[in-house]
Amino acid sequence: MALIGTIGTPSMISSPLRASRTDVTFTYTGASQAWTVPAGIDIIVAHLWGGGASSGYHATAVYGGAGGFTTGLLQVTPGEILRVMVGGRGENSQDSEVYGGGGGVDHAYNSSTGAGRSAIFRGPDTNISNSTELCTAGGGGGGGEDSSNNAHGGAGGGIRGADTINGTSIAYGGTQTAKGGHSGNANGDLGGDRCRGGHNGTVPASGGGGGGYYGGGDGAQDEAGAGGSGYVGGMIYGLTFQGAFNVIPPEGSNHTKYPGSSYGAGQTTGGAEVGNHGVVVIEY
Repeated sequence: MALIGTIGTPSMISSPLRASRTDVTFTYTGASQAWTVPAGIDIIVAHLWGGGASSGYHATAVYGGAGGFTTGLLQVTPGEILRVMVGGRGENSQDSEVYGGGGGVDHAYNSSTGAGRSAIFRGPDTNISNSTELCTAGGGGGGGEDSSNNAHGGAGGGIRGADTINGTSIAYGGTQTAKGGHSGNANGDLGGDRCRGGHNGTVPASGGGGGGYYGGGDGAQDEAGAGGSGYVGGMIYGLTFQGAFNVIPPEGSNHTKYPGSSYGAGQTTGGAEVGNHGVVVIEY
């Protein structure tokens, strides 16, 4: 049975019964990546870091939300093809959607898009209509344009992505059963599939929600988006962790398989900046 939340430690999870282990690292390409399970392998270890978002262009005192971290064991069949999604970073630019479901900011103001989730699928592609999502690390919510309300993006990951409280408005993180909504003067679009973060094409400078097993809500005007949730329901044992503001979970940053290079971290300064893409490592 898969476990969710922060029970146990990632150090408990390692490649079983193999003295010599092989790592395969998947970095961001903006498209589905295929991996064929080698002969003789029936269990793999998957480590996923979701994408991190940016701060707002003019908001030098706020953060983009970091991606979450998910790790665990997957039962596989030799020769089968798994599909890997590596979540894209959030950017303070006009994008309708970030790869991995990060909510867009389709207007001429400079808050950040939400970052995309990282996930592994069984099936022909990474479309949830065609394939089964086995595990997910949520993406961070986009930072808002307004520094006065400390409009930090909500971190992704965990059984629920992080909410953001921006003055009188709240953007809610995605959960295991529902997309994140919003209160206050947020009136954006929760369209798209369940994994897409909130997208706002009508309210200026609202941050996009992070992509996740369920996407996070978008922000109110000038405010930040919330994080998308993680997921381990397709694992035989798994853990999913939420980040904190722009910082990925310590269980992820201190993990022996973390590739470094700020994968999954949120951006901390304004201007023409971006967050950091996610990454996925398969160990067998």
